[in-house]
Amino acid sequence: MNFLSCDKLLKELRTVKTTAEIALIERAVRQSDIGILFALQHMEGSMACCGYTLAEFSERIRVHIYEAGGSGVGNMSVLQGKDSKLRYSLPSGKFIPGSLLRMEISNHFFGYWSSMCRMAVIGTPSKKQDLAYEKNIYLKKVAIEMLKPGTECSAVYDKVLTTARKEGIRLWTKGCIGQGIGCREREGPCIYPKENNPLEPGMLVVLSIFTHGPKRELLCNKDAYVIEEKGPRLLSWYKNWERLYRVTGFRSAH
Repeated sequence: MNFLSCDKLLKELRTVKTTAEIALIERAVRQSDIGILFALQHMEGSMACCGYTLAEFSERIRVHIYEAGGSGVGNMSVLQGKDSKLRYSLPSGKFIPGSLLRMEISNHFFGYWSSMCRMAVIGTPSKKQDLAYEKNIYLKKVAIEMLKPGTECSAVYDKVLTTARKEGIRLWTKGCIGQGIGCREREGPCIYPKENNPLEPGMLVVLSIFTHGPKRELLCNKDAYVIEEKGPRLLSWYKNWERLYRVTGFRSAH
């Protein structure tokens, strides 16, 4: 999504959500995490034999979201290796040991949407892979500190961009680094340079900060937050993803 379309959404949609709406979105976000996590755990049991294709793995994410109570699934992207240099592509081939895996999904619960992205590595990560992911999480924490009532959306973007340049982190800058969710999977507020409206209590923000991995892969770890008077409250709390997920072992280990 480009900056112009983000601006259009800001004008069309009510960005402050009610308590009931936030509760529905929280359910949808949890279903996203369950779908991705349970699909990963199923795959771990197959790594010693033929393994899953990426297409089959994508289907397992969808199935687990429905099993968790989801009422609909939207966009999905499961990419590894050279394909993960792209934002979107069709899932292709089987899993490759040593490769980074990016999993994006949108789904809804009674019409209220989640937008999720998680990262994993097939096997044991290299030091470069771990470091690249740690840098992504670092920028995300910089953004979280800015998610307070009264902070302009552009100020959040500028802080992340300035920090990335200072720390030598390769930030992907072809889109906004955060957006709202609600009755659509992408709403305002949008965290991008030209949006000077302030954050308000009741707004939902999904941080979507993309950085580059050691082979130019796009890394991202999306989480959803509701803006409250005291600061942001994490809605995607089902699992902590601050450590790069390792796909190893067998189901008996879970």
